[in-house]
Amino acid sequence: MLFLLIALIFVRKGESGEGVQLNKCLAPGGVARPLPPPSACKDKDPVICSAIFSPRVPDIPLNAVATNPFRVNPNCQNVTVMANAEALCPSSCAVCCLTPEFNCQNYTMYPNSV
Repeated sequence: MLFLLIALIFVRKGESGEGVQLNKCLAPGGVARPLPPPSACKDKDPVICSAIFSPRVPDIPLNAVATNPFRVNPNCQNVTVMANAEALCPSSCAVCCLTPEFNCQNYTMYPNSV
């Protein structure tokens, strides 16, 4: 866990700018929006999630508009830490569909969950 935290700190220092468009757990339709919404699940480690994976400040008001593509912190899609981001911070990274509560084997509402 300490190694993960150190790796995430280095990832955090190397980033800047805007978020990236969500590419998992997408609602059907033309605009990339999360389904279920990020409020449907909770982060497992709010301190790490807030420090490393929270949405960028400029993206927060844009994400509130349903006609805008949903943007997440670039660390959520960084291949080095993506598995940890999805496991620890599903709400911050808007991937609630990957949590056990929403990722049932016999349910097809969230086709982008794998």
